[in-house]
Formats: sequence, C-alpha cells, structure tokens
Amino acid sequence: LDTIQKKTCAFTTNNGGGSISSMKVRDGKLHLVEDVAAQLDTPIDFDFSSDYEFLYALSTGHLLSDDLALRQPAIFVYKVSSDCGLEKIQEITEGISTEADRELNS
Repeated sequence: LDTIQKKTCAFTTNNGGGSISSMKVRDGKLHLVEDVAAQLDTPIDFDFSSDYEFLYALSTGHLLSDDLALRQPAIFVYKVSSDCGLEKIQEITEGISTEADRELNS
C-alpha cells in the first residue's frame, strides 16, 4: 500500500487477482475507489514518478502461459488521475528477460 499525499490517493497490488486497487484517503480513512483500477499479470511492486503523476508497476508475467519462454515480465506505466483512477499509457518489455532466459543464464 502506498499513498500520494498530494492527491490523497492510495494504491495496492493484488498479486493473485492480477490488479491494482485504488482508494481515496478522507478523514484519515481509506475509501475504495476502484477494486480493479488496472489489470495486469501478477503485479509484485510499484512506485511513483517524482511528481506523483505516474505509477510504474512491475508484472512478473507468471500467469500468461505455462511455457517459460512466453512468461514475459513487464513494467506498466499508468497516469494517475485526480479521482485516483489509473490510465495505462505504456507497457515496457524491451530489455527485460523472460523466465526461460533467466533459467538458461542461472
């Protein structure tokens, strides 16, 4: 769970559910905005840009396929809206090894 003080938004990854949830912070309490603000394969971590305008989420790619060669991790980039929504603007896979590549190089 991480919050953006400037926007009073909080986000959390749901690894098993393959999503990111968004919440609004009001009166010191969390209020769910979107159960699934963004859908992505097995998110394990995220961080914000220095201006908190963008959220970067790391996806393992584990659920994409049983074939290791097709399991492609990715970094997803989302624009954070003033109402705590997320808009996907980019998916980065270039330069990120697949699980099969990592197995061969271990």
